[in-house]
Amino acid sequence: MNLNNLGRKSLLVFIGIIFESAIVMLVNILGAKLFGVTAYGDFILVFTWVMFIVSFTKLGFDQSIIAYVTKADVFKEEYEKNNIVVFSLLFSFIFTFVISFLLYINAEFIAVNLLNNPGLDNLFIIQIPIIFLLTFTHISLSILRAFDKINNFTQIKYFLIPSLEILVILLLYIMGVDSIALVIGKYVSLTVAIIGIFYLFKNITSIHFFKYLHLYKKFIIFSLPLVLSGLIVLTISRIDILMIGYYLEGDKVGIYNIIVQISKVSLIILSTINTIFTPIFSKLYVSKEYERLKNTYRSTTRWITFFTLVYLCEIIIFNEEITAVLGENFKQGTVVLILLTIGYFIDTSVGSVANMNTMTGRPSYNLYSSLLVIILNIVLNIIFIPKYGINGAAIATMTAVSLSNILKLVLLYRHTKIQPYNIYYLKLFLSAAGSLIITMGLKEVFSSESIFMHITIFLFFIIIYIFSVALLKVSDEDKQMLTKYIKKIR
Repeated sequence: MNLNNLGRKSLLVFIGIIFESAIVMLVNILGAKLFGVTAYGDFILVFTWVMFIVSFTKLGFDQSIIAYVTKADVFKEEYEKNNIVVFSLLFSFIFTFVISFLLYINAEFIAVNLLNNPGLDNLFIIQIPIIFLLTFTHISLSILRAFDKINNFTQIKYFLIPSLEILVILLLYIMGVDSIALVIGKYVSLTVAIIGIFYLFKNITSIHFFKYLHLYKKFIIFSLPLVLSGLIVLTISRIDILMIGYYLEGDKVGIYNIIVQISKVSLIILSTINTIFTPIFSKLYVSKEYERLKNTYRSTTRWITFFTLVYLCEIIIFNEEITAVLGENFKQGTVVLILLTIGYFIDTSVGSVANMNTMTGRPSYNLYSSLLVIILNIVLNIIFIPKYGINGAAIATMTAVSLSNILKLVLLYRHTKIQPYNIYYLKLFLSAAGSLIITMGLKEVFSSESIFMHITIFLFFIIIYIFSVALLKVSDEDKQMLTKYIKKIR
């Protein structure tokens, strides 16, 4: 795929991610408002454990399938491509079934020892089918990406699934259904998505399935580090939810989780780039176009940083106003919002570093860097949550996310000598810092609770920021990339 052809697809993905993020945030807010913060918090606590289990049952196939399919495309190996797709789905189905059965017979033990709440065993049992659905959805969506069906991927992941989920929840609430509606919403949306994806690949057949046993073995070996890497990445980002649920009440889980959704808005740009450019990184590396790979990674990372700096500054300026809009209970999450947004900004500022490690043949680097961080994350949560509550959890997560990504970048540079930074990053930070200081002063002068005034102040920040960046000048490389990108979107 040529980079010049990515404009329209990237725009669609970007719109899709914004739409999904908005709906997911709305689902979380409605879950707390309609069913109560405590009931919603209990659902989130159990669902977080489900997400951890899914990271295991996927077996890393959702990441490795992209590398294998794109490699087969480069070398025109159609049969290998089809067989690896069929194998990944069949093997994960059998594995997920076994794990789900074991979870079902041990539900009471899990509720007592992991959830620290015996009353959540039934809620855990009714969420077990979601493990099946999420596993197949994640792997199937990755197959769509690997086959360059980005439009279908975007339509299903970012539009169909969240839209169905919120519609089902609202319909069931109107019918008088309690918080179980949150679970049913997952059931319906994921089931419809899987049916739709399978229909798109109905013509894929596996010819000489057993002929490629050696390929399946290599595929599994390649995927195994990704299992641990995926689990650890999820642990870094979600261990706070689990430990808050263990140490504190359910309402704290609900409040914290919604704040997490708001802080993660800064990841939208990174998600867009990862969705579009991961197959590109893989193809450029396989084709030995190392200079293009380096330039692409550098340019995309700079533009990610440019846009996410805007969101970070917005949170710094309006953090109290944002939490106040959610309700009185959420004002205790003001510090959490700032800390988490800083952590996720650092996450985005290193660009697609995790995918770069994977697509350049070093998926184990993500594992090594994360293993060193996960211990610190757990230790900090144990120390800070009992003492500082949800603020302590935010400190632990910010620290873990930041260190994890910095270590991945160091390992990427060691392997490829690729790193995205130069003098233009300093210009971006100087522009953002100057614009932030001016805007904060303006907010103090025109102190007002008017939404119109808040919007005006934020727009003023954006104008100053863009003007400052333009004044300090961006690189010719970035100008060329942006020009090509805009032309393709038109």
